[in-house]
Amino acid sequence: MKPPRTITRIAALAFALVPVLAWQALAEARLISPIFFPAPSRALGALISHAADGSLWLSLLATLLRMIFGWLLACLAGVALGAAIASSRLARDLLEPTLEFLRPLPASAVIPVAILFLGLSNAMALAVIAFGAIWPVLLASVHGFSSVPPELRPVAEVRDRGRRN
Repeated sequence: MKPPRTITRIAALAFALVPVLAWQALAEARLISPIFFPAPSRALGALISHAADGSLWLSLLATLLRMIFGWLLACLAGVALGAAIASSRLARDLLEPTLEFLRPLPASAVIPVAILFLGLSNAMALAVIAFGAIWPVLLASVHGFSSVPPELRPVAEVRDRGRRN
């Protein structure tokens, strides 16, 4: 028999709250370093303070803009690479080994290399975000471009030539 919904919700809340309360207790007793693990109450206080003085919203906007631009960069590169891989055997042979080597890497593993080449800059953040976001776009683009029936490609080429003229 399934427990009532209220009991399930209370249990889920307790399951989430117990580790936070344990963390708070350990931080107050100084059993964990406050430098690496500040107490949740201290973090909440800083969040409220930054929200009140407006600095939180500026930082949030900057982060949001970096995420959007990184995602747009990933979309541009993913669609371009996906079109090249799907339409050209040579491009597939040249690009696929490198891409298959890079694909399983988590974005966090690329951060040191990005810092080395780009420094601690917005460009570095954009590169890491784009690296993390490119894979779904690239794979979907390869699949989408390669699933176009071959008999429709001449139609697209004629249509494209008509737009240029």
